[in-house]
Amino acid sequence: MIRPAVPTDVQRLMEMGHAFFIEAGWDKHADFDEESFAFTCGALIANGILLVADKDDNGVVGMAAAGIAPAYWNRSVLTAQELFWYCEPAHRLGLGSKLMKELEAAAIERGVVLFSMSAEEGLRSEALSRLYRQRGYFPMEKLFWKSFGREAA
Repeated sequence: MIRPAVPTDVQRLMEMGHAFFIEAGWDKHADFDEESFAFTCGALIANGILLVADKDDNGVVGMAAAGIAPAYWNRSVLTAQELFWYCEPAHRLGLGSKLMKELEAAAIERGVVLFSMSAEEGLRSEALSRLYRQRGYFPMEKLFWKSFGREAA
């Protein structure tokens, strides 16, 4: 079952958030801060979209989140950006697509006009690009990051 997250899910979400953080390679550039992640989850529960995939026998095994904001170039256009979308490896077959579909539905329900998804470079980025295109997404930007931290030297 996919449902909105509630505050009692945050501890479990933190475990998956940390796993995703490492899998995506962010750990090469910064530390995962549990307090910050918990704060973000609370803000998403209150003002964004935070969904969980809950399997009765296994508990919460997946999560997806998006932040919502007016477009900087036209505040009447509501946009949403996927922040994280993760399923535990043993539960990925089909569950990820269901989470994505529900994330999109929640965005539409909140009046979002433009929705963006991201694919970390090297983290199944080509497969995700194909999936996004199949679901009607189109490329608009490519993000580049510069680290002034761990890998800057």
